[in-house]
Amino acid sequence: MLGHDTENQRGMTLLEVIIVMTIFLIISTIVLSFFPKTVNDFYKIQATNFVTVEQVRVLDRIAQVLRGSANILNAQPSILTTHAYFWPNDEKPSRVTYKYDAASKTVLVEWIPASGLAPSYTYNSADRKTAVLLRNIELTEDLFKYYDKNGGPGPFSLASYKNISKITISLHKKHTTSGNIQSTNLQTSVVLRNMKGIF
Repeated sequence: MLGHDTENQRGMTLLEVIIVMTIFLIISTIVLSFFPKTVNDFYKIQATNFVTVEQVRVLDRIAQVLRGSANILNAQPSILTTHAYFWPNDEKPSRVTYKYDAASKTVLVEWIPASGLAPSYTYNSADRKTAVLLRNIELTEDLFKYYDKNGGPGPFSLASYKNISKITISLHKKHTTSGNIQSTNLQTSVVLRNMKGIF
């Protein structure tokens, strides 16, 4: 007969099941206690990286335009106006203004394309275009710092803007991530290669 020997078969007792369940619950509790912190840390890192990437992009773009500046029209800690080639394929220098507006907490760029023929370009304010580069930022340092060829910080006036040979652009930005105030500090320096004085 093909019967089963029920006396030698043994299942789990209630005590064994309770012990296994207790061990499983303890391990699950330990693992799950780390999960929310890990997820929050991931989101904080992701938000900080996004802010940093955005700032690096803005710094690179400003530096690229300023490297080809022909002259400086206004050089203040939070505003810089220059004649430069704003777009890579421009054939005429635009009048470009970078500025930090503390009231709206934005870094802006305005540009007016040149019209006419060199060297008598004209700049019609009706052609002005504006773009926001960074929003919701609170700068903790001057956006621009200016230096002469000897590394001196100035001061510079309209008559001495032609002596500016290097500009440092600083984005020391406070931002809030998940209720925590953090700061990101990025800086680059641009050596002006094409300074020709005042148009």
